[in-house]
Order: sequence, then C-alpha cells, then structure tokens
Amino acid sequence: MRFEMFADNNITAPKELRMYAESRVGLGVYRAADRLSFVGVRLRRDDADAAESPVQCQLETWMRGLVVVTARHADADSYVAIDGAAALLEQAVLRKLGEAATTDADEQELYAGFTSD
Repeated sequence: MRFEMFADNNITAPKELRMYAESRVGLGVYRAADRLSFVGVRLRRDDADAAESPVQCQLETWMRGLVVVTARHADADSYVAIDGAAALLEQAVLRKLGEAATTDADEQELYAGFTSD
C-alpha cells in the first residue's frame, strides 16, 4: 500500500505530522490493508490567507476491485482533523467491505445452482 501526503495553502507538514497521519490512517484501514493500493492525505485551508482558518483533512483510499473511498474532516488543529477524517474513513472502508462481502456471497449463491451436480 502506497501512502502519500499533500499539504496545500500555506500548511506546513513536518515529518512528525506525516508519521502521525500514516499511523492514524493505518490503524483505521488495517482490516482492508490487503485490498488497498493507495492512501492519500491532503491537508488544506479554505482561506489560504487566514492562519486561523480550519484545516481540512481529506483522505482517499483506492480499494482494489471496489471503489475509491474518501473521508473529510475539518478542525483548527491539523492532528484533530486527521483523527476525525481517519475515523470517518475507517467507517466507510468497513461499510464497503461489508457490501463487497454481501455481493460476493450473493454471486456464490447465484452460481452454486449452475455448478452443482
């Protein structure tokens, strides 16, 4: 799984913040790690000129054979924005995994009638 972090609009992303984001997001998606090909973290401010503008954290993960799953959270603190987005991403990934498991089970049931003796 490839991990990338991007910072826009006058946000500095020190090594510590990147390591924090990688660990928090990793904990959120570990159940689906074998199905993920990419995880991206984007930090940005709505108003680049206002230092007090909330930081938006948008997370994207590409799930092989499924879809791109995204989550977004905003807060004045970059760490809190990452935490919130990671929690939302975990819920969305689990939901997609559940949908995929249901679809796989339905397909197996559908084809069982054709392949049984």
